Amino acid sequence: MVVDLDLTAHARYFKFCLNMLPSEAVSQDASRMTVAQLCLVGLATLGQLNDILSETQRAQMVDWIYEQQIPRAGAYAGFRGGSLFGPHSSCSYAPANSANLAATYSALCSLLLLGDDLSRVDKQAILGAMRQLQLESGTFVPHPGTNEHDPRFIYCACAISSILNDWSGVDKDAATR
Repeated sequence: MVVDLDLTAHARYFKFCLNMLPSEAVSQDASRMTVAQLCLVGLATLGQLNDILSETQRAQMVDWIYEQQIPRAGAYAGFRGGSLFGPHSSCSYAPANSANLAATYSALCSLLLLGDDLSRVDKQAILGAMRQLQLESGTFVPHPGTNEHDPRFIYCACAISSILNDWSGVDKDAATR
C-alpha cells in the first residue's frame, strides 16, 4: 500500500511546532533549539521553508536564536536550549539553562538554514568552551558539571568546528584515539 505524503499538512505541523509545542511535548521546552532545528530541516526538505515562514518570521527566529547565546562565559559559552527560564542575562546558572554542545550545534544549523551569516556568533567563546568540555579520553561532555559523554557530543563538537571553519576547539588527536 502506497500512502501519499501530505506536504501541506506536514509543513503546517512543522510551523505549528516552531510557534508552540504540542501539549504532549511541553516537557521538551528546554530542548526547543533542537526542536526548532528539526522543524526547519523538515520545512527545508519539503521545499517549504521560505513559503511557510515569511521574511519577518525568519528574522524573528534568527533574533530568538541569538537571544539564547551565552557569550564569554568560559565553559558555559555557546547557545542554550531555549528560553524556558527567561532571558539568559536574568537567570542564574542551572544545567537546563546553560549553553550546551547539542543546542549550540542546533542553533548554528538553524541560523544557516534561515540564511544568517553567523556574524553575531561569539565564535571564540564557543571554541574556548569546547576546549574545556573535551575530556582527556577525547570525548566531550555536553556542558560543565556532567559525566555524560558519548559519540553524540564528539559529533556536535566536530560539526560546530566545521560550521565555524575553525578546529581549534577540538583536540583531534585525542578525539580519534
